[in-house]
Amino acid sequence: MSWYHVAGHQQDSVVCTCVRLSRNLTGYPFPAHLEAAGAKEIIGKVEGVLGKNGFLPTDFSEITRGAADSLAEKRFVGPRFARESLPHALFLNDPCNLSVAVCEEDHIRLQCILPGLALRDAYRFAIECDDLLDASLPFAFDEKFGYLTHCPTNLGTGLRASVMLFLPALTEAG
Repeated sequence: MSWYHVAGHQQDSVVCTCVRLSRNLTGYPFPAHLEAAGAKEIIGKVEGVLGKNGFLPTDFSEITRGAADSLAEKRFVGPRFARESLPHALFLNDPCNLSVAVCEEDHIRLQCILPGLALRDAYRFAIECDDLLDASLPFAFDEKFGYLTHCPTNLGTGLRASVMLFLPALTEAG
């Protein structure tokens, strides 16, 4: 069930927790310089791993603008990704609230969103999915710099973790 339908720990003041990992495959330029054929290859490789592990694919060339915007509103993808012209796809594993956006800013943007305060669980689910992909795909990794990403702020672990707070509730609670 999607994160926004379920109550979570400390949900009175914590809306949700998000853990995101950015990954790129060796042998391909970043999506900003990727051609359509390369994007389709990457989508196929990711689908080969995630398709047999319970993830449902969404090819953005086959859905309406409204459906794409709906996925962005649910925070499975960003608004820019929803309107991207390069071939791109989303893979969802709803029971774990995992989404894998393929050919966004990086080749793979893996994200786990859970309701309330749930950093450990979101991290665990994200790492399990990352390990699954890493076992089959050649991630761009440098011994000195770590995971190579489009944005220098993601260089290294490629990890971003955040907690969305409902500030009026914090103020009210003192």
